[in-house]
Amino acid sequence: TNMKTPVHKPPHSLYRRLRYKVGHVRRSVAYYSACMLGRDVYCARTLKCDSVLYGQGDGAWCVAKDRLSDRPKVLSFGVGTDISFDLDMHSKHAAEVHLFDPTPLSQQWISKRPLPSGMHFHPYGIADHDGHVKFELPVNHGVSFSMVSNGPAKQIAECEVKTFAAIVSELKLE
Repeated sequence: TNMKTPVHKPPHSLYRRLRYKVGHVRRSVAYYSACMLGRDVYCARTLKCDSVLYGQGDGAWCVAKDRLSDRPKVLSFGVGTDISFDLDMHSKHAAEVHLFDPTPLSQQWISKRPLPSGMHFHPYGIADHDGHVKFELPVNHGVSFSMVSNGPAKQIAECEVKTFAAIVSELKLE
């Protein structure tokens, strides 16, 4: 007889869950390794609350539901090329959103996208002083510039930065 033995494949949803867990473990190991090497900062979860996820992928952030006002003001620093969180906050909560990123790749990317009314882009970053800072784009990153030198850089940019107090004063958020 010419019967083929069926190949056992896990159900699609099981395969998807397994793939997600493997990806989660891989991202977790990469994150904790970067923290141990001083290339990232570890922030332990200190508050448990009912939260909602806005945005997608690397641009996703959790927000405490009960902490949102009727028309929240969002200050989003280092937006890069992903403003999915900001667009969600604006569309779902009529938030006034201020996007900040001093790096040339982000400025170029954002200049090609019309922002809805109530969303504003500011071409400077945040730091502990007002002035200019050297930002480096590491060789292994696409758009994530850093003020911390982590080896060879494929691009270096001198960018404007302001303190949080100066930004709050400039935007009249006090």
